[in-house]
Amino acid sequence: MNKYTREQALDIVSRVIDLPHGDETYDVVHINGSMAVVHHHNNAESKYSHLRGVVIDLDDEVMITKSAFGAIAPVSIRDFKLTNGTLNRVLCGVEGTNLKVLKYKGTVYYVTNRRIYTAEDKEKVLYVKYTMSILENNPSELFRADMDTAPYYHEFILVNRETSQLTTIHIPESGFLVYVGTRIIDEDEYKKQNCKPVITTSEFTKLYGINVPITSRYVYTNRGSYTPVSTIYPTEALPSTMEGLCKYIQYSKEFCIVTYTDDSGKVSTIRVCSDDYLRKESVLQFSDNLLKRYIALCRGCPMDGARNRHQSINKYLKKHNIYHFEDAKSVLTLMKKGKSISTIHRNKFHYCKDSMNTERFIINTWIDMYSCLPPRNKHLVHDLYDKYISIVDTLESLMTRLIHEEEVDCPASVLQILNKKLDDIKYYSPKESAFETKADYQEQLLGYVRRNIIQYTRVSDLYSMGSDLGLV
Repeated sequence: MNKYTREQALDIVSRVIDLPHGDETYDVVHINGSMAVVHHHNNAESKYSHLRGVVIDLDDEVMITKSAFGAIAPVSIRDFKLTNGTLNRVLCGVEGTNLKVLKYKGTVYYVTNRRIYTAEDKEKVLYVKYTMSILENNPSELFRADMDTAPYYHEFILVNRETSQLTTIHIPESGFLVYVGTRIIDEDEYKKQNCKPVITTSEFTKLYGINVPITSRYVYTNRGSYTPVSTIYPTEALPSTMEGLCKYIQYSKEFCIVTYTDDSGKVSTIRVCSDDYLRKESVLQFSDNLLKRYIALCRGCPMDGARNRHQSINKYLKKHNIYHFEDAKSVLTLMKKGKSISTIHRNKFHYCKDSMNTERFIINTWIDMYSCLPPRNKHLVHDLYDKYISIVDTLESLMTRLIHEEEVDCPASVLQILNKKLDDIKYYSPKESAFETKADYQEQLLGYVRRNIIQYTRVSDLYSMGSDLGLV
């Protein structure tokens, strides 16, 4: 149970970090008991950028952890090959969830960039479930049993089948952890207790005549294998050469974390990715809720009758491939058989302009999500189109009844949002006085409904309405 309201927590946090709180600064994104997680807003100034998954003890008013390993800008390997500079370090990348594990006042906490959990959350939070299971089956000891509060914490990347949607690395059912490093909270206490929080293992196996940890996972390519990640050691380092980097990206189709020094002496760290990985990342956005992501993508589909339709088509083509298909039923048949769906390469704009209406763009977006997922997760999108269309059709039917001033039977939460949407439609459309009859006025309102639902409903609102209506 939380001991503080969000407003109380914000007041304490602003004193602890010594930075004022405002609309575009930072927020307390989660509270668990007296522990709060702070994260900067997307449009915050650079002085707030270090507030990423920072944990604050609200009782003692102290900062427990610093920022978790944050996002690193992606760059295409084609562009990076043109870089003049020196490669300092190249690490095989791995897609997953940034996670900190700390022991504080007798409790072990599992912290993502936006949430803080304990062992009590194991059955309802997959991050905790996977992490605890992996650590319980690993011979490494993170914290001494007699230590009430550890003066350090560990940082990992959690990789599992449910949330790692882009990588083609083999992921076992149990998932795995990549050890990023150990950070010291209290240097004096750390030295006094003679802590040794180094994660080690005693279990090894032979592979090609070499001893490797049994918990290592491999990227297999058609020209051998690389060792990108391990539950024991940091990500595997590659030779710091452009040739080695290009070879790995070419055959793994993954990404690397590259630290380099440019000609001016500036040191930068970036993610160098294959073009295919960048495209998949653009479509899926590392989302662990594919229906929400599909709703967001459908908002960007070119709409029938829109004045900016040609501009919308060009914008859509920058993100999505265009596919050959007959209808939604035939697409689902191919998906269930695990088949790939061929793409259109020539004259895409003219094809879209002449042959694609709103509904076909929505189906095409569904196919594109399917194409971006690794084989193990493609089944997760089989029902996305049906769910989405069911939500849109149901909401359109309810709004039609509202326009005709008929009784509407739906949850109050849904009705509240729909009434607000109808008010917005009426505000931006010609007034009733411009029409000869009320029926004519209602008819023109109906013409805006479906487009309004698809394009101008917040993702969270559309998803929550679908959930409240029992359609999710």
